[in-house]
Amino acid sequence: MTILSSTESARRADEGKDEVIFIASPYLKYLAGGLKVAVFLSLFFIASATQAANPLDVVINEIAWMGTVNLANDEWIELYNNAESPISL
Repeated sequence: MTILSSTESARRADEGKDEVIFIASPYLKYLAGGLKVAVFLSLFFIASATQAANPLDVVINEIAWMGTVNLANDEWIELYNNAESPISL
């Protein structure tokens, strides 16, 4: 999975490609613990073997940890890449 930078995301949006990344509810149960989710996810954001990722490059934009009004089991996390280049998860 790759989260694209805002610049790359805008370019791809012009091509009609959606760049919002979701973690679907079947996988969300492995990320329990409220704000601990952010800490758990941050362990996976490494730009490369030689370059450490800036902790502010990828942020959790939105969390639906209790589901939505339409579906209680519709749990997801929206991630946003604040960097200038794609980041591989």
